[in-house]
Amino acid sequence: MLAARKTAADRLDYDMDFTGYLGAGDAINSVEAEVDPGITLAATALYGAVVKLWIDGGSAGQSYHITLTASSNQGRVKQVGLLIRVTES
Repeated sequence: MLAARKTAADRLDYDMDFTGYLGAGDAINSVEAEVDPGITLAATALYGAVVKLWIDGGSAGQSYHITLTASSNQGRVKQVGLLIRVTES
């Protein structure tokens, strides 16, 4: 599981790179996200093997899990997790 930090006021982007899970010529064609309550997944974008997440909100001192399930053109499915820790500053 990957981990990152942000403040409650931040709206930041995080890249999840699936290159190591894909074969030659393959790319992510869909992604589903499960997000803990209290933090917002504002947007997602696909760039070949990379999924970009835009995250905002949360409460200082709390940690939030985001689980991504990515599917590829060639039928691969990979699930990865991201832990966001929200800090005071």
